[in-house]
Amino acid sequence: MKDKFIELLLSTKRDGIESLIEHLKNTDFFTAPASTQYHGAYEGGLLEHSMTVYENLTTIADAFLTEYDPGSLILLGLLH
Repeated sequence: MKDKFIELLLSTKRDGIESLIEHLKNTDFFTAPASTQYHGAYEGGLLEHSMTVYENLTTIADAFLTEYDPGSLILLGLLH
């Protein structure tokens, strides 16, 4: 899941995205829980939650929007 997360971020081709990824690699982002008591309260929960938000956001956009910037959805979903 970590590799897919990084692949998605890189696909945005935004300025500074490589630096952001390196920063995230030097933190506990990929192993941290999403919450201490609720959703994703386990190792890797934050990464899983972020991926799920991105996937759900894309599903909603596909259903209701005729046009959107995929890179913006990636950033919004993964880094909300």
